[in-house]
Amino acid sequence: MLARSLCGLGRRSVSNDISNLISCKRQLATSTGERVVWAWNEFDPLEEVIVGIADGSAVPPNEPGHLSKVWHLPHTIEDMGTRRDEEKVRKAGAELDNFASVLEQRGIVVRRPTKMENTAVKTPFFESSMMNGWTCPRDSLLVVGNEIIEAPLCWRSRAYEKFAYREILADYHARDPDFLWSAGPHPSLPDAMFRPDYHQDDMTVERRLDQLARREFVTVDGVEPVFDAADAIRVGEHVFVLHSHTCNVLGFEWLKRQLARNGVQAHLTFMPTVHNPSHIDASIMPLRPPTGNDKGIVLVAPPVMDSEIVQVFKEYNWEVLECPEPDDWMGRDPNYKGKSSKWIALNILALDHETVVVADHDVALIRALEEQDFTCVTLPFKNVIEFGGGIHCATQDIRRTGDRMNYFPGLIADA
Repeated sequence: MLARSLCGLGRRSVSNDISNLISCKRQLATSTGERVVWAWNEFDPLEEVIVGIADGSAVPPNEPGHLSKVWHLPHTIEDMGTRRDEEKVRKAGAELDNFASVLEQRGIVVRRPTKMENTAVKTPFFESSMMNGWTCPRDSLLVVGNEIIEAPLCWRSRAYEKFAYREILADYHARDPDFLWSAGPHPSLPDAMFRPDYHQDDMTVERRLDQLARREFVTVDGVEPVFDAADAIRVGEHVFVLHSHTCNVLGFEWLKRQLARNGVQAHLTFMPTVHNPSHIDASIMPLRPPTGNDKGIVLVAPPVMDSEIVQVFKEYNWEVLECPEPDDWMGRDPNYKGKSSKWIALNILALDHETVVVADHDVALIRALEEQDFTCVTLPFKNVIEFGGGIHCATQDIRRTGDRMNYFPGLIADA
């Protein structure tokens, strides 16, 4: 009965049960007892990572979550609910493949999502004419220490995105006896989840900022928890979580309790100067921790320079590196059908305390990082950005050397 329970065998034929039991035993027998999943921060030496794919990507349909992000981007809005151009998919796929190759050449293990058919989704609570795509594992999976949490995403077109990573997670589970595989409550995303009449044709940035100052996001509380994994940034014993369109208070509270089991404190933060808030790693990125008398380095976008979280870093011996003004190429390109702003430039990946991966077109940022003694690994990434994000978004680090450290001693999460 124990083996039957472990292997998830139901009331099927005896032959099927025996076959599955043998398969399960083989899987358990191949466990190496190795540490596969282990990442406490954004900057310790990287050993294994997931890199996204461009296959099957779409401009998501007109749904509350998507519209809250792109309400000010008419070229994206006009293409909502369409599959991305095949040539764009090819170019973005080539950039992602090159990215994976660059990492592998540096001795980093790279995994890729399972290719899935982009189909319509129908549940008892909602319908979506298509799915989003699988370019950004950073949004679906949150790795903290030896745990991977599947995030409960609030975009209806993304509710089933996580299944492209199930094969990878099952492999980790078989190989790493200490790996914890967790998931936020699978979201039902009924209409009641979204604030009524949030999107108006005559909306302005000023009016939207007034709404956000009152913390009126497109998602509401009291229905169910939602958060994107990219709403969280990891810094050892502390994880900072952005209250945003994609993360409600209930989602934060669920995540806070989950992380506390692993000795990690979660802190809810807010960025009132961002008019379409979602994903903290497009505004702030810790790159190097404080050591001895040397300050740490945290990269910050100028629009959020006065945010509470930035002040916390300053108080705890982190030097704030202001991201130089990036080229707003997507704002000039009528063929750009993405959702990211120019500040996606700071969405970079640290390979260790001295090495970062940066898009080759972000020349001013590269120069600023080199002045801080970082080695910049540069690569083309413009085509990928349209598919949902930058270099950090397109990855999920699975294993980094180093242990859980407290870079904010004395900082206590609110009860």
